[in-house]
Amino acid sequence: PSTYATIIRRLMNAYLQDTIAVFKTNRILKSSMKCGSCDEVMTWTAKQSVIDQYVWKCQNKRCSKYKTTLSIRTNSFLGISRISLQTWIDLLYRWSNEESMVAIQRSLTVSIPTLIKIFKTIRKCIFEYFEANTVRLGGENVICQIDESLFCHKQKYHRGRVANHQ
Repeated sequence: PSTYATIIRRLMNAYLQDTIAVFKTNRILKSSMKCGSCDEVMTWTAKQSVIDQYVWKCQNKRCSKYKTTLSIRTNSFLGISRISLQTWIDLLYRWSNEESMVAIQRSLTVSIPTLIKIFKTIRKCIFEYFEANTVRLGGENVICQIDESLFCHKQKYHRGRVANHQ
């Protein structure tokens, strides 16, 4: 199995602390955070009243934002919704297996607008990755031939040909 599949399977049954550790290691969540007011490093603090059970907290007594907290999801794509991190993992797994949005919505009880927003963000992240890391087809002494006739052309008003997929 791929590295992705191995990580996802391990995380699906992991404790929250282990999930957070993996997200930090893979730079999905920040390992450190600076206060926007005093520019001091904030501390990682347990807080049971939030869904992630941890927050970033400014501990500088001279700061105007002293004891102010930030979500651990700040500056992460995970911050676009309030679903649990375990639900995020399950959702990513199902999305990568091309499960339909309706099936994901029914099994995870996440609203359709939230799923649309999340899937849009996932596609944007993937697009930005491939923009920065272009994939080159072929190579030295390798010829890559693309048969354009197999690209599906959408029929309109039941006119035109249907591509024969092989």
